[in-house]
Amino acid sequence: MAYEELYQKLINVYGLSKDDFWMHKQSGKLIIKHSGVQKIAYQDLPNKTKIVVPELKNYIIHQNSDGLRGKELVISAQFELHHDGVCLRRYVSFGEANEKNLRSDYPWAIAEKRMFDRAVLALVGLAQEGVYSDEEADTFRDPKQKVKLKPPEAAEDLPKSKSWVKVKEPVMSAPARPDPVPMSPRQTPHTTEEAWIEGGKAPVIRPNKDLILNFLESRPGESFSRNDICDLIDISTNEFSSPLSRLIMENKVAKSGEKRGTKYTAIKGMVEIKEEPPVTTLSDREYNEIWPTATNKMRDIGLLYADIKEIVREKTGYETGIEAQQNKALSKELVEEIVIMGQELRTSKERLQIQ
Repeated sequence: MAYEELYQKLINVYGLSKDDFWMHKQSGKLIIKHSGVQKIAYQDLPNKTKIVVPELKNYIIHQNSDGLRGKELVISAQFELHHDGVCLRRYVSFGEANEKNLRSDYPWAIAEKRMFDRAVLALVGLAQEGVYSDEEADTFRDPKQKVKLKPPEAAEDLPKSKSWVKVKEPVMSAPARPDPVPMSPRQTPHTTEEAWIEGGKAPVIRPNKDLILNFLESRPGESFSRNDICDLIDISTNEFSSPLSRLIMENKVAKSGEKRGTKYTAIKGMVEIKEEPPVTTLSDREYNEIWPTATNKMRDIGLLYADIKEIVREKTGYETGIEAQQNKALSKELVEEIVIMGQELRTSKERLQIQ
């Protein structure tokens, strides 16, 4: 596909902003941000088509799989392209993370993003044009390697890319949509929830609100912290507060906990929770008696300190037991839940080793 066609397709058909994609200087590849790929995935596509994203329960996780570069984490799932509810195409996608292709401390999140982005770009025909997600390689996000793309009429001085050679259109490619509604120069599609129609009054809701809601509703009953949500859907914390507040006001998202322990859950699919008597937090004396016993139990069954720390973070929102205690976040019941979760984690690890 020629450069002009590809640029116009990303802007006009998929509604991306010029900040959502760039060219990689070294390879000449066109790169799209993960959040840009999500915008494509969660919108109604041309010709009444729509991508059906699998639920978390349908993910297949291959932990400690043998890859070309040793042990790696692999996540796979089946994505579908539908037309009026009828499946047109299925695509089984894989995302892998290992010590050779990852500099992040979040291999699960990176593997999931790679799987997601590969499927979406393939189903809409962009992968066939040589377009990649920025999650594929660290160099794709290197500021020194980013070349900002210009509108086609001003692009003669850009390095040439093999990706923009005219090729046969993929079967599911769609005709361009009408030009998007112009927006005020003081607001951009990616950094604000609303953009105002130039000269008018009607607000156009930006994708971040939909991204947050779609993410939470795809994981019914699960609660996530602000940082977890921002990391997994690749938006900044500054882009989180305004759309999240609207979702809470619209009774679409529920908030629980306080401060660093605050979690958010999609109301759709929530089980009605009966009120329970208030839980008494541990006194310092109780903490000094109960917590060491609990951690020793978990260490005795083979859990590492990092495992215990991860469980504490998930259950309390704090990094360590002492930090949770200092913030009055521990109770006898919660400590028992942490120990049970540790036992379940150990059982899960043993099953994976057997497999």
